[in-house]
Amino acid sequence: MRSAAVPSPKASGNRSARSAVKVYDHIYDRIAGGGFAKGERLPTEFELAKSFGVSRTVVREALVRLRDEGLIQSRRGAGSFVTATPDQAIRRFAPVASIGDIQRCYEFRIHLETAACTLAAIRCTKDELSELRAKLRATENIDDVTAGVEADLDFHIAVTKASHNRFFVDALVSLRSGLIVGMELVRRLSLSRPDDALALMYQEHQAIYDAIASGDPDGAGAAMRYHLEAARKRFFEES
Repeated sequence: MRSAAVPSPKASGNRSARSAVKVYDHIYDRIAGGGFAKGERLPTEFELAKSFGVSRTVVREALVRLRDEGLIQSRRGAGSFVTATPDQAIRRFAPVASIGDIQRCYEFRIHLETAACTLAAIRCTKDELSELRAKLRATENIDDVTAGVEADLDFHIAVTKASHNRFFVDALVSLRSGLIVGMELVRRLSLSRPDDALALMYQEHQAIYDAIASGDPDGAGAAMRYHLEAARKRFFEES
């Protein structure tokens, strides 16, 4: 008589991780769509686990990610509360369903471009530095959304090229269509706000260039990470 197959710990762990992603996606989309308003308390871990048919461990994993991204905050004895919601203007510019993917694209870019920028500070040649300076200048004072996004993306691609690792370049170029959607949103939001967000974006680019030009790999990586984290945060209301 054949015994039933026992799932391996690795397979079980993979299923748990996938379940956590599904719970995360659902809650994220509810927040993005206004189903959970800023300041509102989320259902309890028990209620969420029952609703999704998963363990409370899976629910906790999803909530940890939401906390790490600044979307919710846990209060001892009170539960988890929504602390940030996507800017209302986003809903005028893109389908709500796309916001989660844009958020995850920025998550990927932070790791990818921070590494590339670190290497660029070590490997950038004089010619590449001159090219990077030209790309930087091209991003200044552009009110046109399409032209601004193209100039912005050209600067980021120039940074990855200066890393002298074609895989960084290939990865960024392959994401071009997705990057443009997110960058257009950030730029439109920046233009709709009273503070000079476009000037801040340029200053962040300038800091990246200065660190590369100084041959400071740690500073360059930190400047790129700060810039992309700031861009991601521009999706959310600060107040």
